[in-house]
Amino acid sequence: MAYYSEGEKSVEISIIDSQFKDHRQEDFLYDFEEELDYVKITIIEIEEHRKLLLLNEDVKLYEEICLWKESNPKKSLAKAIENFAKFKTADAIAKVIYNYEFPDCIIKFNEKGDKKAKRVNNQRKRLNFEKLLLRAGLILEFELDPDRIFTYVKVIAPFEKLCSQAEKQKFKMEIATEKALKFPKRRFNFFSLISYMFDYKVDLNKKSAVFKRDRLRSFKGGDPSKSEGEIRLNFFSSARRILMVHNIINCATRINNQINVNGKTVTVRKTIKSLEIETLLKKKVFRDFYSLHDGPFKSNLPYDQKNLRAKLDQKWVKSKIRTQPLKKIRNYFGEKLALYFAWLGFYTSWLSIATFGGVIVVIYGLVEILRHETINDEIGGFSILYDNVLTVPYAFIMAVWATIFLEYWKRANAAIQHEWDCIEFEKDELPRPKFYGTVLVKSPITMKDEIIFPFSEKIKRYLVSFVVILFCISVVLFSVGFFIVYPKLWIEDDTLAFFASSFANLISIIILNKLYSYIAVWLTNLENHRTDTEYEDALIIKTFLFEFVNNYAALFYIFIFKQGLMKTILHSNSIQSQCDYDNCMTDLALQLAIIFIGRQAWAQFTEIFIPWIRLKYNKKKNQKELEELQKIYAASSHSKLPQWVMDEKLLKTDSVQEEYTELVLQFGFLTLFGPAFPLASLFAFLNNFSEIRSDAFKYIHLSRRPFCGQAQDLGAWESILQLISLLSVLTNAIIIAFYSTWMTDKFEKHLGQDNPDRLLVARLTFIILFEHLVFGIKTIFTYIISDIPKEVRIAIEREQYNIKLQLKDKPPVLDEIFVTKKHKTRLRRMKTR
Repeated sequence: MAYYSEGEKSVEISIIDSQFKDHRQEDFLYDFEEELDYVKITIIEIEEHRKLLLLNEDVKLYEEICLWKESNPKKSLAKAIENFAKFKTADAIAKVIYNYEFPDCIIKFNEKGDKKAKRVNNQRKRLNFEKLLLRAGLILEFELDPDRIFTYVKVIAPFEKLCSQAEKQKFKMEIATEKALKFPKRRFNFFSLISYMFDYKVDLNKKSAVFKRDRLRSFKGGDPSKSEGEIRLNFFSSARRILMVHNIINCATRINNQINVNGKTVTVRKTIKSLEIETLLKKKVFRDFYSLHDGPFKSNLPYDQKNLRAKLDQKWVKSKIRTQPLKKIRNYFGEKLALYFAWLGFYTSWLSIATFGGVIVVIYGLVEILRHETINDEIGGFSILYDNVLTVPYAFIMAVWATIFLEYWKRANAAIQHEWDCIEFEKDELPRPKFYGTVLVKSPITMKDEIIFPFSEKIKRYLVSFVVILFCISVVLFSVGFFIVYPKLWIEDDTLAFFASSFANLISIIILNKLYSYIAVWLTNLENHRTDTEYEDALIIKTFLFEFVNNYAALFYIFIFKQGLMKTILHSNSIQSQCDYDNCMTDLALQLAIIFIGRQAWAQFTEIFIPWIRLKYNKKKNQKELEELQKIYAASSHSKLPQWVMDEKLLKTDSVQEEYTELVLQFGFLTLFGPAFPLASLFAFLNNFSEIRSDAFKYIHLSRRPFCGQAQDLGAWESILQLISLLSVLTNAIIIAFYSTWMTDKFEKHLGQDNPDRLLVARLTFIILFEHLVFGIKTIFTYIISDIPKEVRIAIEREQYNIKLQLKDKPPVLDEIFVTKKHKTRLRRMKTR
């Protein structure tokens, strides 16, 4: 067996050897059937419409559980699981026998819809895939729909399999509270008030440790007071179960394969790509694959008795202004989606500061207009609203705001990592199921054979990505130039031409974003990254490079080139060589407003309104179908409509990375070009406040439950945000020095209008002084604001200390030497603040 080793960590990875490169992946299905021949299975008919697929060695256990149920008709599922706890698959088989309504996930197929030749081929693929899942330790139940057209494969993971997977993925689980010491809370004072306003709240008494099956009773949920059946049913949250089962299914297609390396036979793990779940879905072997909600979001039960989805609907979707229930979101959707909502809420709360500053600038400008009656009928006459004496302080505040916001996010993220036990997630992260190696080498660390993807091959693929991205960026620049110039050639009215150009550019941005998203995914898949984090970071960088040019190119054109570029390039006297209004500040403000507000409106439209319309359009049809199905299922063993039937009607969810992209671009608009449109922060605040509610509504009401994922931070987005923050200092300084009418008037008042060289020197001097001052203050704040709050450091150390004491009854005696003077000094306890 070959391994990929990193330090003390060894995990299996797949390999694609050069001898297979000339073969079609379709042929692998049959090359490895001999490997699966030893997997002997039995199909048991439970009811007319329900069948159970088992390994032969589990058939006897199934019969014993059935006999026990007949002898104990009043006993519950938990009692049955407890009675057969010594068998590894007993709990999953018992769930099938007791017709448990919440399997871990659903795979759907339609056998009758295929043509005869294709049907035989698809049956063969499905059988081999099912064998792989059974061999991986899962239990499969087949249930026909009432019309006998579709078959739902209910995938159930035994508790022991989940335990071994949790150990493999090195999950940290919370220790039972009574096993460790309690520590006093900090006293409330002025400094704790500041911390309360800006820091994520940390539970100082939380204790977690890497999960070990043999210490199950030490963890929360495995309390000695609970029965074995209760523990096996409820120990792992549904989000953790979904995450682990999804990983098991994705890795089930890895089988042993022997290859010859320099005359030596080496056993490696081979991925059968033709049997991967994504491949089978694309080729319609299976029609659907999804995880389940834990019940309906509407419930008349008391709050404590509601399922978690219904609780989130009450406390998150329907609640008024309040903090988000992040702990519940994490327990239901996993860390990756919960981290997105944590960041969105944190960012939105900090936007209130930027919004306040932007509104003050506009109010001051409005007061100046009313006081001096400086406004005129031209659009450029409104520039005093955002181009006034407060514009310079606002630009300064926004530059510093960005730094303080990011520094405090680091603190909040550190607290979240501790609270959610994901500090070392990336360190312990397993390889992606799709990652493969091509070269066998000896590890210099473990001195064992390991499979790697060589650096030389990576460079080739990175070069391909670089060329493709460069070409895509060139297309974007051509598109921006075309839509800026072309309207001016056939529209005489300057204002109409400007707005036509801006809206055409907005449409181009939306279309090109969609096209490039597919290209970015294809390029990232080609690069063969080892872990999901590396894969996502690479995808983020490609996406942002394109999005940066696509969204900001028109603004940078106005910002840098507009006053003379078009006339020089096109040699056309019909095209103006200066800004369309009194100053380029107005052009920049209008362009920014159109793109910024237009993107936000389109995002809300596509993410919420269109799905809502689709559901409303299909509501009557779906309602009739569900009512008919309810009657049919009520007549069978089901007392109500199964959750997998209701969830099938819901919409598929998009990647959370698309949500991050929108927010990071929004952050860029605010910080890079904020002085040109101070109200952008207000629109961003309103949009994000609505986004929290609309996304909550989408995930709870409209969408299927996504397959849960893990994350410990924002990944590459964090570095991108820092880069934008630094770049914003320069852009804000240039906007004020060169494009602010108010600043230009001040320069001309003191230097005169007849010496452009002195004016240029003054502007450059202002830029240098501004950026030095801002960078200096940003550096100071970066230094004095710790990335990890003191409370979190204490909590982490306490947790490590508590884990050592978890099996002891009392803390160790203080062993420090304390020296006192007789009758003068006493040992006293210092109060904790």
